Amino acid sequence: MDRYIVLAHMPKNPKAPEFKGEFALHSTEWVIFDGVHGKAQAEAKADKFRNFFREVQIRTVSEIL
Repeated sequence: MDRYIVLAHMPKNPKAPEFKGEFALHSTEWVIFDGVHGKAQAEAKADKFRNFFREVQIRTVSEIL
């Protein structure tokens, strides 16, 4: 089963409210998804990140042994 990582960096506006507060986005974000809906979840997260970051990538990753 494939695993996906969503990588995001280079905020479009680092002073935006999304980058402030206790649960704020960081200047670099990454999330790993797996399971039956892993690819769809990764694509949905990437779409959300594209609102806030200039660079967003989805990559496949191998399992940690």
